[in-house]
Order: sequence, then structure tokens, then C-alpha cells
Amino acid sequence: MADREGSGENLIRVKADPTGVDVTVGRHLPDLLARMFTTRFRFRRSVDELIASAILEKVRSGSPLDEAEQAFAESAVSDQAKKYLRLRRVEQRAHTLFEEAQPVHPIEAGATSDSPTAAETSDDWINKFREDASLVDDDLVREIYARVLSEEAKYPAAFSLRTLGVLRYLDREAATAFGTLQKVVIDDRCIPRQVPDEGNVLTAVGLDHTTILMLGDAGLVNAGTASDITRAKATHATFHCSGHGRLLLVQRPDKKEFRATIKVHLLTPAGEQLARIAEAQPDEDAFIALTDWFLSQLGKDKEIYVAELPARNWSGPIADLAWRRLNSTDGPRSDE
Repeated sequence: MADREGSGENLIRVKADPTGVDVTVGRHLPDLLARMFTTRFRFRRSVDELIASAILEKVRSGSPLDEAEQAFAESAVSDQAKKYLRLRRVEQRAHTLFEEAQPVHPIEAGATSDSPTAAETSDDWINKFREDASLVDDDLVREIYARVLSEEAKYPAAFSLRTLGVLRYLDREAATAFGTLQKVVIDDRCIPRQVPDEGNVLTAVGLDHTTILMLGDAGLVNAGTASDITRAKATHATFHCSGHGRLLLVQRPDKKEFRATIKVHLLTPAGEQLARIAEAQPDEDAFIALTDWFLSQLGKDKEIYVAELPARNWSGPIADLAWRRLNSTDGPRSDE
């Protein structure tokens, strides 16, 4: 069979017993996962697994192995066999995530990073992902690979080859720190920059200077570069608190126009792409520390409102959200 048979959406199952071998075609797979695990690729590995099972039964019963079985047994515990098993675990988890996902469009307000455009995942990307994911033993890093694969299946070309290059060298320590970092990620593209006498929101969420530098070395944060983000002059400014699933709206008490500027460190392109699939545990103290930081940047006189987003990439007018003012019962005017 050809590697890309038809639409590439069939999963091959092989069943063997003393009467022979039965090959069946079954479960529907997303196109990307089918390309990742082609018919030929799955068939070859399935046969390997069947032979390995037969050999294992001989070992358990104490029966001797012939030369061919001995050679296969040695290869069955080789790096290549182990890599395939690791890759299968990533694929199975990615398929679960893909089926559970609810497709939505990017948020209307606050998000400024570019959305993935319609494209096709390249063969080079698939080959690199297959090789890199097959080397992963850590369960946390494996979960990241599964999320990347699931998202790439939904939005082809959402992750670049450079991002895969960063992910290849991501260890558990950096992955854990990047997860914590989501508590202070703004618009999926930046984090607060620490300025003397303006509070230390990173420390408040458990991130010290050394950890931020480590994330810089990992290719996720531009830790050594200071940046400013300025919103266009308007009556209000919105910011997506990505890790909290909330949208902030800041305005002057007199509702007059102002220009909002915040001091930040930008995520790298790889950091931005991986932030879109990262999740953070609910942490109200971290959220309060983040909103205090916004007020320190934009002025203590500003009014700040918060709304819960129905979904991370929610789409719709901000007037449809249920707003509440922090430490007040008022809300922003619906005509803003």
C-alpha cells in the first residue's frame, strides 16, 4: 500500500492467531495523524509487535528461541523499537485531545499575535516531529508534544520547525517553569518586566530571576531584552490574561481617551506558539498580583474591569461578556 493511501485516514489493525493473520481497516483519523502514522508505517510496526508478543510467550514458557527469533528479540529492545512506543503514546494522547477540542476562532479584543493561516503541514515538519517525539520519556514533555500535534492537526502550520527545534531540548524543569509562567502571560505574547519600586509580580507567582534566565536560555522568553507595548489611544485598553482565561479592561474614571503602555519581556516566536497550548492551574492570588501590576503600569487612578472568557480563544464582541469592576459593583459602559 502507498504511504498516503486515498485521504490517508485509515488505521490498520493486525490480528494474529494460530490460524493466520487478519488485517482490518478501521477508525477514522485526522489527516495529519494519518500522515504521521502512514499505512505502511503502522503495518510494519504492528507486525513487529505481533512477533514480539509471540517471542515473549516463548520466553515466559522457557521455550528456546531460534536464530531469527533471537535476532528479532535483540532488535525489539533496540532504540528504534523504544522510539516507536514513545511516539505511539504521543499519538494516542493527541488523538484524544483532538476529539475533545471545541473549535473556536481567535479572540476579538486583546490578542495581537498572528493567527495560523490556512496551510498544509510539511513533510519535513512531520519527519522532525516523529523523530523528536520518539525520544521523549518525560510525561510532562510528552503531554506538550501531544498538544502540539493535536493543535497542528486542527490548524496546519501553527507550529514552525524552529519551534520544534526549541521543544526538542525542553526538559522537565523548563517545561514546569513555562507552565508557571502562564499565570503572568499577557495576550499570549509577553510577560511583565520588573521595574524597581513597581512590585515584583514574577516573584509573587514563584518565578525568580534565575528561572526567567533559564527560560531565556531555553528559547522561550526574550529575558535579556526590555520592550514596551503601547495600545493605540482610546477610551479603554483590553488585555488578555491568557493563563487565567480572563479579559481585563482598563479605562479612566472620566472615560476620556488615553494611551496605555506596559513594560514587558516578549516571548520568543516559539514561546508564543507554545503559550497557545499551555495551561495554568487556577491561582487567584497570582491574578490579583497581575492586576496590581497593571495598575502600577497604567496608573492607580484607572478603573479596571474583568470578564471571564467562555473559551480560551473566544470570539465575539466584548460587550457580550459579563463584566465586573475589581473592588466595585460597577461595570464598563456597554457603548465603549
